[in-house]
Parts: sequence; structure tokens; C-alpha cells
Amino acid sequence: MNFRVNQYPEYGLGMSDQKYTTRACPRCPIGCSCEIEMTSGPRKGYVATLSGGGENLEGAGTILGITEPGTIFYLADLYDRLGVEGGMAGVTMAMAFEAYEKGLITAEDTGGLELKWGDAEAAEKLFRMMCAREGFGDVLARGVKRAAEIIGGDAPNFAAHVKGTSMNLHEWRPFFGTMFAQIIGSGAGWPAGAADGLIPEPDAGYPEFTPRFDWKGKPLEVKKTGELKFMNDSTGLCWFITWGLPDVLWLTAESLKAATGWDWTPEDLVAAGEPIMQLERAFNIRHGLTPQDDYENVSPRLLEAPSGGPGEGRTLAPYLRGMVNEYYRLMGWDERTGKPWRSTLKRCGLSEVIPDMWG
Repeated sequence: MNFRVNQYPEYGLGMSDQKYTTRACPRCPIGCSCEIEMTSGPRKGYVATLSGGGENLEGAGTILGITEPGTIFYLADLYDRLGVEGGMAGVTMAMAFEAYEKGLITAEDTGGLELKWGDAEAAEKLFRMMCAREGFGDVLARGVKRAAEIIGGDAPNFAAHVKGTSMNLHEWRPFFGTMFAQIIGSGAGWPAGAADGLIPEPDAGYPEFTPRFDWKGKPLEVKKTGELKFMNDSTGLCWFITWGLPDVLWLTAESLKAATGWDWTPEDLVAAGEPIMQLERAFNIRHGLTPQDDYENVSPRLLEAPSGGPGEGRTLAPYLRGMVNEYYRLMGWDERTGKPWRSTLKRCGLSEVIPDMWG
């Protein structure tokens, strides 16, 4: 329910009772892609084609107060088929549901549609209105942050976003490293895995989970796991088979040798991650990213302390500005402009980017 209820034990019940057929990528040991045939409920007989990750399921499920498993799979499948990322669909509609609950919008605004938590039919209708830019859906099609600004009042406080878009849609507030990685990134996705949430990262120097509320150590943790993440992304390998894997650097180097003949070492791979991060930063700075985006352009809802669970009463909000400054120092970025320093770009073999950044 839009990050207001931290514990939702009904979520997931009955998901394992559906009929799964794995459609794995060639030779993948995990096989997250699958077809799911609903065996019960209002969507019985429907076949959804989904893949790994829980963001789409959360964007179709508890963020809207929906728990019936077949309905969640159906909505997640619909998001894919209509070409909208599930997390963004979920946070945008959840903001509208909360705005409706608080009286900021009414059925007159929504064309007669009542937005009530758990109403899957209303969620589907609203989503289709978004995709068609029909009526109130045209407002939501602008994205969660802009839509909330148009609605006005307290709606921007209901818009769970990072830099205007959905973060990786899990409850990361009790994990300061993972939450900070989402905030400091480009706005969506996984810029770094950190090592305090889902899994440690041995080859980044974190063989065990780190203390989740140790805010002082999180900027370095995010930098080091980010370098590993960006390197792994650049190889074309799925993160599900590299994340948290001991000796992943050695295995990746050997795989590259076998596939290309290039004589890469684990050390070469570590060194390859940072230049990619620096080039992405330069690109985003060129297109308008500012330091203020890194510590101000994040939803108040995501900086609230969770109402229950292991993170109850804890938030990184008081430490965020200092964490951003420390991350900048570690990355070699100018605190005033957010730009990578000339020396940083030169060290990373990106001297051709210097004139674009600094004139």
C-alpha cells in the first residue's frame, strides 16, 4: 500500500500453487523465465509469460493492496504486453490510489473510477487509461513525480520515486547500503548491489553481510559493488548468475578468454568497472543531472522510517547529504557540480570526455 504497511503476510500465498513451465535461456542454471498457468481464482486458465525479479510482481501486487496470486501474475503480464515497466506502473497508480483515499482526487477526476486498495479491476482499468492517455490516465502517463505535481496538495509526498522514476521496487529502507545505491544511481535499476540487502558480494571485498545501518561505510560499499556490477553488466552476463558468486572475477575472466581469446585477468576486470561508471556519470551530467538530484530528488516516502519490521524507526535521511559527499570524494567527483574531475577522467582513460565536461 505504497510503502505505508511494512509487513504484508498475505503476499505470496498461493503463488506456488500455479502451474509453472520453465522457459530458461540456453544453458542457464537458474531458469527464471517461465510460463505460469493460473490454476484457481478469477484468472484461472490464463497463462502469463514472466521472468526473474520481483519488481513487476510488487508493482502489480501489494503496492496496490492486491494479494490474489493469479491477479498479480495477470497484471504483471499485462504491464509487459503493453510495454510499461512494472515498478513505474505500480508506484504511479499507488500514488493515485492514495491521493484518492486522501480526497485529493475524486471519481469526478477519474471518470467515475473509484480507486480503492485491493481493487484489481480498478487497477487494470486505470493502467489501460494510462497507456491510452485517456482521461485521468493522461495525467498518470507523465510519470509518478510529474503526475503528483499536477494533482498537487500532498500528492508529491505519496510519489515513491528516485529522480522522478521508480526505484528497484523492494522495501530497501531497512538496508542503508542498498537504499543509498538506489538513490545515488541514475534513477532506476541496480547501479550497485551493496552487501547488506539480498546477498553479500565476496569479490568486491564483502564475503558476509555488512551491518545494515552503518551509514559511514555505505558509500565505499556502494562504490566497490558498483564497479563489479557495471563490469558484469558490460559482459552481457545476467546478474542472476554473477551476483554474490565467489570467484566471479576469475570465472568471468576465464569465460572471456575462452570466448574471445583476450587475455583478461580478474584485476583487469575490476579496473574496467570504474570507467563505465564515470562515463555514465558524464553522460548524465551532460543531460542535466545535478548534485541536488542525488540528495533532494528522492521521494519523502522513501526517506520515511518504516512503520514496522527490522527497520522500524530507522531512516538514512539525516545522513544522506554526508553520504553523497563521501561518495563523490571516493568517485573523484566535484562536490559543487557533480562532474568527474579532470584527473578522474584522465586516470580512467576518458581524456576525450574532459572538454565536454569542463570546456
